[in-house]
Amino acid sequence: MDEMNLMWNEVDGVATVCAGAEEIAGPLRAVLTFGSGFVDESLRNHGISHVVEHLALHGSDEQPALLFNGSAESMTTNFSVVGTPDQVADFFAFVTRRLADLPLDRLEDELRVLQVEARGRGSSPIGGDLEERFGPRSGGLLAWPELGLRTVDRDEVAAWSRERFTASNAVLWCSGPLPGRLSLAALPAGEPLARAQCPELRTPARAYVPLGRQQVGVSFVAQPSWSDGPAVEALRQLAFERLRAAALSYSVNSTMIRLAPDTRYWCITADGIDGNLDRVVQELIACVEEVTVDGPTEVAVDKLRAMWALGRSNPDRLVDFLDTAARRHLLGLEQYTLSELDEHTDAVTPESLRAGLEALAPTALAFGPQLGDGVPEGWTRHASWERGQVPGRRLEPITGREQGSLIAGSRGVTKRFDGHALSVRWQEIDACLVEGAALHLVDDAGTVVTVNPAHWRGGEYLAQLVREHVAPSQMIHLLRAVPAGRGAGAGRGPHAHWLATIAGVTAKRMPDIGSGTVSLVIDTDGVFVISEGDGDVDGAARSEVLRTAEREVLLAADARNRWIPQASLEAVELRGSVVPLGGSATHRLRVRTKTGSVLCFRLSTQKQADLARGALSAMLGRRFHEQSRRLPRVRA
Repeated sequence: MDEMNLMWNEVDGVATVCAGAEEIAGPLRAVLTFGSGFVDESLRNHGISHVVEHLALHGSDEQPALLFNGSAESMTTNFSVVGTPDQVADFFAFVTRRLADLPLDRLEDELRVLQVEARGRGSSPIGGDLEERFGPRSGGLLAWPELGLRTVDRDEVAAWSRERFTASNAVLWCSGPLPGRLSLAALPAGEPLARAQCPELRTPARAYVPLGRQQVGVSFVAQPSWSDGPAVEALRQLAFERLRAAALSYSVNSTMIRLAPDTRYWCITADGIDGNLDRVVQELIACVEEVTVDGPTEVAVDKLRAMWALGRSNPDRLVDFLDTAARRHLLGLEQYTLSELDEHTDAVTPESLRAGLEALAPTALAFGPQLGDGVPEGWTRHASWERGQVPGRRLEPITGREQGSLIAGSRGVTKRFDGHALSVRWQEIDACLVEGAALHLVDDAGTVVTVNPAHWRGGEYLAQLVREHVAPSQMIHLLRAVPAGRGAGAGRGPHAHWLATIAGVTAKRMPDIGSGTVSLVIDTDGVFVISEGDGDVDGAARSEVLRTAEREVLLAADARNRWIPQASLEAVELRGSVVPLGGSATHRLRVRTKTGSVLCFRLSTQKQADLARGALSAMLGRRFHEQSRRLPRVRA
């Protein structure tokens, strides 16, 4: 493929780069990129760039482009379009006008839409890896929900947009000549911004972290060079061949995330099944050691060269090159040509790849299951949440409200349950997430200890400690109501979140309630378990109370009532079967929380099962599972 000539220009203060006429076939493609991503955010406002992107695209049916999108990434927020030159010009005129004057009356609606979108995303092992490395900041925010969807207000969103979505913090690329009518004049000029720097690593060299996920992996943090990408690809190729040959994995993939202009994160992940995950991660680590010491074989390097040569004929290569050039300009990085890229890949040798991986190896972090025989030689087991108990006063739980024990003192808090212990120290607190009466204490490593002073004998002492040691600026309130509809006051009560009420459910294993009958009230942000009295549990009056009552009222009505936040749910499974003798359907609902506790309920009717299926799948997305089992009927 011939060299591509990049044509740089400026339109209304925005740097632009484009290809020549007919250099890239197909309709005109263009992307407007701003230097604002989640590494610029904090735990409190995480997701705010995503909010700006959604608001800027609201009402996009008012302009004629049919293929467009927006995305928020680690260091950038992007607006892309495909169409005719006039459609491209109209789209960017629309987006820049929106960014200059965001439709903030739409903010609550878009926050609700984004919360629905977030529930459909599963947790990422890469996020857990990054959080171990950096805590709840920079790339480590990938492990956290976008808390900004619960905390930001109009003024904060407007200020973020004014500061970051400006002409001086943007670049635009086009796959052909710039449209004649292109105007970006609506964008404020703005001031140049300093780029976020990558925090120091919190993990030791060659660390192994037991994350307990269905995927395992190994990752590296590197200063960008010509060798880091090829070295990681050589390692991925070797791991794929080994794991597939041993029938341990189906796919082995690599991911790159830029954390700062001078820092890239590389991760190789492999899937597997329970019982084999320890072997998968052992093989990955063995591949790292082999390539670091001996380098890949000449045959493996030939395969890489052949793959890169084949990619040079792909038309999308030119589009990718444009996008890379635009991002490098935005980040203040030196540009390179396609010829220079090809020269470096052609010069790859087994020794250069070995040296490249050797340079990465000190930052290596592997993650996977608990390894029964310990970690491989030369690797260090690391788990930030395994901390020693703090000294202090022992608090006992109020019967029916809590389990385990709590140690609270002037240094921090330790919570013990089910043989496990979690500790946070006051001097290391990053944030306190306030969710009703529950306080989620988050330290700078991302460890979370959840306490509710009302659940412990002597809880007023715990509440006093929190007031003394957690600054008001560290408090993040999560229960701001999000309206369900338009109109004055519409949907501002708890019923704005209501999804379903399921009465007459049998609690099979629930320490707070025992084996009694309960109602499950399922909201978009959690589940109430309400103990039922002797009244008409299916009555319309009771159903309306459960649907509309304030959260504190429901919890105060009975000490056995319980609120389970959506964020604390690890997984919920609905299991159905046919009872042999009666032939009627029964279902069991199994609720597993992130603290490790398991709650079980029996649903005796199909209606109950249908309500649970619809509401829980809407609330939890991929964290809701259904499993059916049909047992043979027994004839009389």
